[in-house]
Amino acid sequence: MGMSIRDRFGRKKLLLTGAVGMVFFLLLSAYGLKGAHADYLLFFIIGFIAAFALSQGALEEKNRLYEDIY
Repeated sequence: MGMSIRDRFGRKKLLLTGAVGMVFFLLLSAYGLKGAHADYLLFFIIGFIAAFALSQGALEEKNRLYEDIY
């Protein structure tokens, strides 16, 4: 699924959108940890994981060091 999203929208746009989403959900999580919205903390963390999975998680690059060793 991640590769089809990458092909449709492009690598740079996905990385920028994912970075904004991750920052947004991390700020919400920090706000939730202060006790203001502790009931929604689980949803904020799941939102962060989803933003990561759709951006940086889907755009995994091969590790060149690993290729050189093996």
